[in-house]
Amino acid sequence: EFVGERVSFGECGIFVDGCDCCFIADIKGWDARGVDAPTQEVSLVGPQEAFNESIMTNIALIRKILKNPKVTATNIPVGKTNKIPCAVMYIDGIANDEIVNEVQRRLKGIDTEYIFSSSDVEMMIEDWAYFPMTRTLKTERPDRAASMLVEGKVVIVVQGSPFVLIVPTTTMDLIEATEDNYVRVPEANMMRIVRLFGMSISVLLPALFVAVMLYHREVLPTDLLVSISASRESVPFPLVLELVLMEISFELIKEASVRVP
Repeated sequence: EFVGERVSFGECGIFVDGCDCCFIADIKGWDARGVDAPTQEVSLVGPQEAFNESIMTNIALIRKILKNPKVTATNIPVGKTNKIPCAVMYIDGIANDEIVNEVQRRLKGIDTEYIFSSSDVEMMIEDWAYFPMTRTLKTERPDRAASMLVEGKVVIVVQGSPFVLIVPTTTMDLIEATEDNYVRVPEANMMRIVRLFGMSISVLLPALFVAVMLYHREVLPTDLLVSISASRESVPFPLVLELVLMEISFELIKEASVRVP
């Protein structure tokens, strides 16, 4: 059964007379998109290479940066129907063995018929897929994946997806940009602080606005309060509903800018 699966996937089975085993030769090949420049994680001074949909190409791009024999890639097929290849990459001796074993256990425990992309794998290996904040880091840059491997992270490469998954992920990993590795340390730290400040504002500002306008109006200067009240006289909705509609409008604008030709 195993030999049939590998042969149907484009590999070659070699049988030797008098030998009770079979040798599998990886001779498969197919057309794939070339290595292009990154489209979402653009860097002005960093390498201009991005992952593509071929798992072997993606592994080679990482190995080209990390010329270390301890860089390990373990193949784990996922999906009962398509058995999509997934590679768990880590550096032996740097990555925590318990984390590596846990990642492999979760990948082997995925019980589904078909895997489309790394996003499916991301949701399948999470404890609770409905948690609003991501707990894995996606990247299309081989240099960023290589830097995370050096830090002891585990990289999951999925066949057919130009993004790899990096686990485990912390908040500082999420606010770090690709450009931070190619600028001076004071500038990189300053930009991280700015991103953290912007993230805090985006989360807290709507609730703070509602609290001030409904319950703590004395916090605002009188002129500003009068100006805000005058601008809201023609709005027929309550303040909370107005904020909800505003958030939905922003999401609709974002979807329209991405989806509409």
